[in-house]
Amino acid sequence: MGRFLFCIISLVSISVCTAQAIPATVGGELSAASIHIDSSYAMVPNAAYQGQTITDTIEPAHGFIDCFPINVSLQHGATIVTGTILKSGADTIIASFAIPSTVDTGSYDLVMPLGLNCLGDTVLVPHAFRVEAASITDPDVAVQGQIVTTTIASTIPRKPGCYPTNIYLQKDSSKIKGSIVYAVHPDTVVATFQIPGTADTGLYNIIMTLICDSECCNFDSIPNAIRIEEVKISMRPDSARPGDTIHGCLYGTLGSSIQSMYLRKDGFTFPVVPELRSPPCFPIGAAIPQTAKAGLYDLIIILKDTVQPDSIIVRNAFTVVAPAGVADNNSFSNAIASVHVFPNPSQEALTISFTMNARSHIHLILYDALGRTVATLCDRTLGQGPQSFPWTTDKLPAGSYFYELSAGAEIYGGKILVRH
Repeated sequence: MGRFLFCIISLVSISVCTAQAIPATVGGELSAASIHIDSSYAMVPNAAYQGQTITDTIEPAHGFIDCFPINVSLQHGATIVTGTILKSGADTIIASFAIPSTVDTGSYDLVMPLGLNCLGDTVLVPHAFRVEAASITDPDVAVQGQIVTTTIASTIPRKPGCYPTNIYLQKDSSKIKGSIVYAVHPDTVVATFQIPGTADTGLYNIIMTLICDSECCNFDSIPNAIRIEEVKISMRPDSARPGDTIHGCLYGTLGSSIQSMYLRKDGFTFPVVPELRSPPCFPIGAAIPQTAKAGLYDLIIILKDTVQPDSIIVRNAFTVVAPAGVADNNSFSNAIASVHVFPNPSQEALTISFTMNARSHIHLILYDALGRTVATLCDRTLGQGPQSFPWTTDKLPAGSYFYELSAGAEIYGGKILVRH
């Protein structure tokens, strides 16, 4: 830090000489001799969130006369956020700043190198801007397939005269367009989003296109505003045998109207239908065809009242169990002759055994009720003859588990109950 006499060239062409304490560097780049400190500049808005892209109007007290900025930046210690000048005028300049999500919060100086008759000079406006950490989004969690109405209340005032015209959620290259329901107050927006049933899970930014004073288009972004979670739906009962008719329930986060449903395995499908009953769940019924293959089935839910055709896929939602005496399988052909699970239900350990008709590469995988892999018991080539694989269950939570046994194009599966 040093003190020396220098002249501030005012923006009304009056030279004012003053003694001022000047930092040796600003952001590690600017020479002290070129800096003119001026607190008369106004930035609107003068704050933003981490990760936000903001459009700012910068207004000097007396206008720009032969000393237009050639670039702009925000500086906080060694941190520099470079802006882009979008429009220059005699009284204002408009610039945009993309605030990185990792920058420090706090007060930032506005730094503007000048051109024309002031080439070589730089204006520094101390504490002109601040970066904050949060906005408020309610709700801030949605699930796949849900229609959600969200209130976005900004903790940083938006420039008067700026209103959103379009809004969407964005995660990487994925975009979900929303509909603005209410945006009368510039700092509060209510919007509705139809979350696709196949949407990627994770954190999404809210991006809004703004019209400011009848001029389009500025952009506002709120980072990590909404988290989309995997839809959690379960069927009860979750297993039956070919020829059975089931009457049960869907439980979970069903956020949209259902148009139709069916169960699917390897291209084989059969319908699941809503029923006119009123238990504390979504009532369903299904007739399991006699020709249904044993194994794990995905539940496909076709949604209605959506802008585009949409569906929810619930992996491994239902198990078709083989007829009694065939041990979880209703057809055996080339590689595998029979499969047995004993004991089932299991308390401490069980054994999955089967007979190989021919040499083949075998995958034997165990899943929990949510379709997550619990164990891989086999992933290698086996020869002809009997095979067995033990599995310890005493440390697993009680509940339903499923095995899937594949040999080439042949796939078999069944349900395992763990009880303690």
